[in-house]
Amino acid sequence: MGRPLNKKSLGGFDNIAIPVRFCNSEGLTVYGTLVGQLSNTKFKCSETRDTDNFISCSLVNKTENLLEGECALIGITPDLEQVTIAKIFNRTAHDFEGNRYTWESQDDSTESILILIKI
Repeated sequence: MGRPLNKKSLGGFDNIAIPVRFCNSEGLTVYGTLVGQLSNTKFKCSETRDTDNFISCSLVNKTENLLEGECALIGITPDLEQVTIAKIFNRTAHDFEGNRYTWESQDDSTESILILIKI
C-alpha cells in the first residue's frame, strides 16, 4: 500500500472525515465516512463514524445502486465537476481515468466534501 491515509482523516467525531457512499447491510446506498483503511482501494465504511461497526468496501466507478462490498468516493473540483476516485493516498488521489489530484476534506457543519485539485 502506498502512503496510507492519515488517521486524522478517518473516523472520530472531532475529525473532518472523508465522505463516502456505500452499500449498507440492508442493501441500500447510503452516505457515511471512511473509518479505516485496508488498502489504497479498500476501506472500512460507517454511517455513524463508529470504528467498531463498519462494512469493508472496495472503490468502484459508479455512484448509485452500489452492491454489497462496493463504495464510491466522490470529489469536487474547483469547476464543480464531480470525480469518482479509484485510489486515494495520504496526499494524492487518482480517478478512474488516470488523473491525479491533491485532496482535502472540508466540512461546513451540514456535510463533508472532498475537494480535488488536479496535478
